[in-house]
Amino acid sequence: MAYLILGLFALIAPALTVIFYLLDHKTGFGKLNYWIRQVIYGLAFGGIAILCTEFGVQDNGAVMNVRDSAPIAAGLIFGWPAGVISGFIGGLERFLSAYWRGTFYTQWACSISTFISGLVSALCYSIIYRKNKVNWFQAFFIGLALETSHILMIFITNMDDTITAYNYVSRIGNTMILFVAASAFLSVLLIQLLHLDSKKKQERKTKKWKLANIMHATLFITMAFAYINVALFTRNIQTRISEDNAKHLLNNTVNDTVSDVKDISDSNLLNVAEEISIMIESRQRSGYEVNDEFLKRVINNEDESGIYFAVSEINVVNADGFISISSSHWAKDHYDMRSGEQSKEFADHMLDNHETYYIQPYGPISGDESVYMKYGAYVLEHGGFVQVGYNKDTYYTSLEHIVSQVARNRRVGSNGYVVITNHDYKIYGTSSTLGEVASFADIGFDTTSIDIDNISGMIKCSLTIDNKKASYRFSVDQTEGYYVFGFISEEEINLSRNISTYVYTYLEFIIFALVFLVVYVLFDRIILDDIDKANKGLEKITEGDLSVKIDAKRSEEFIRLSDSINATVDTLKDFIEKEKERINSELALAKAIQFSSLPSKQGYL
Repeated sequence: MAYLILGLFALIAPALTVIFYLLDHKTGFGKLNYWIRQVIYGLAFGGIAILCTEFGVQDNGAVMNVRDSAPIAAGLIFGWPAGVISGFIGGLERFLSAYWRGTFYTQWACSISTFISGLVSALCYSIIYRKNKVNWFQAFFIGLALETSHILMIFITNMDDTITAYNYVSRIGNTMILFVAASAFLSVLLIQLLHLDSKKKQERKTKKWKLANIMHATLFITMAFAYINVALFTRNIQTRISEDNAKHLLNNTVNDTVSDVKDISDSNLLNVAEEISIMIESRQRSGYEVNDEFLKRVINNEDESGIYFAVSEINVVNADGFISISSSHWAKDHYDMRSGEQSKEFADHMLDNHETYYIQPYGPISGDESVYMKYGAYVLEHGGFVQVGYNKDTYYTSLEHIVSQVARNRRVGSNGYVVITNHDYKIYGTSSTLGEVASFADIGFDTTSIDIDNISGMIKCSLTIDNKKASYRFSVDQTEGYYVFGFISEEEINLSRNISTYVYTYLEFIIFALVFLVVYVLFDRIILDDIDKANKGLEKITEGDLSVKIDAKRSEEFIRLSDSINATVDTLKDFIEKEKERINSELALAKAIQFSSLPSKQGYL
């Protein structure tokens, strides 16, 4: 429906164009003073511009209109004053309308563009085409270029908010460009249909401008081909850049979250290990016994003293590297810490390197590789150290709240998510923007097809959030028994690409139009004008007027051609003059001979 309404408004300028053409050619209106008619044209088409502004078509918060079609038609068809007047009226009213319509975001862009549309159309009429009739193709191309500059102006005047500008442009930009160009095309086409000349005149005109048509078409096709290739290349490059940026953002967020989880996990366990070492030393100084049974009661919250630590294992290692006291059954026989690869790390760091503390990542233990633990150690003042461990259950329980907070404060870009799970894909935390999600099934993410060990880069997937299914890319890493997933939407990945593509494509089109226009004008002025002058001069010369001088001198080549033709004509004139003198001389001699052969009058006397 919106396109239908916009199409009806696009027909207003062509309709008024036909009305004024008929008034010019069928009534006395065409006999009015030139400036009076120009003012009337300008006011009428300015009124159309106002009408298009006030009755713009709403489209998801943006407003579509074909306001620029009015000054374009006025300037291209009726004269430069009409174009300037209508563009000024339409632009001024659009600027003022923002105060009662509230359309301030595009106020400057639309106002400036409407005035420029009238001004450029006026320049095309008076300077570029020099009051020759613009054809339908030229009108369509000019409409495309001017409305493209209008859309580009939205970006230029809102450089500090390109995302909002893109949202406007992506919804209405291409539609407005096509409808304005179609309106300009139709306005000129209708005039051409009403102003058809005889077939003979058309054939003569086609023959006269055959070179111009070939050159213009060749130039346009060549530049259009170059523009399309540059636009495609630009889009491809921007796609690669956007994906690389998204990958970098996704990986950085996942890596930062992994680091946070590890740091918090290490800090949490280190604090517990330090507290337990202080507790043990304090009891020993006070004369209380610290043995295996006591440590078991401590971790089971069964000691009468009320001492309790929510850990799964406590080991006291002596200065020789043997476990002397333990809450664990497997360490009863004074286990040698240097006997296993995993446990040897503690002996190396705490006993050999005399470090104050050491934290080991979550993983299998030396005593039983089927058991996963996370261990931390803190030095004892009389030698040795305390080793504290979390098993799978106590580890996740101790960090559940903290990990949840880490995930809650993380997000990928503006609308991406972080999800932290255990190895069974039980969710322990998500970005606050994702809401309460208990499992991946809640957002439609299939974990059965995930092979964590072989995932690299960004993987495509789909998520259903707030009953809306959308495409995403995800990356995953693991640490401390957790998987950290990062999700970023395809929409956000493509956002910067789309903005860049729109801006660069529109800008390249404007540059293409300007280059085409400059070459077009230079070709007309430097080559076609001089060819036309030379042809007209030669036509007069062939008709016998040898007083003609060829004055095609806008380039060195045509200067030489003009001088050569003029010199040839001068030589021809000299030759004709000398030939006349020779003929006159011969005629005089023949006359003298003729008279000398006749008898004199005296002979008859």
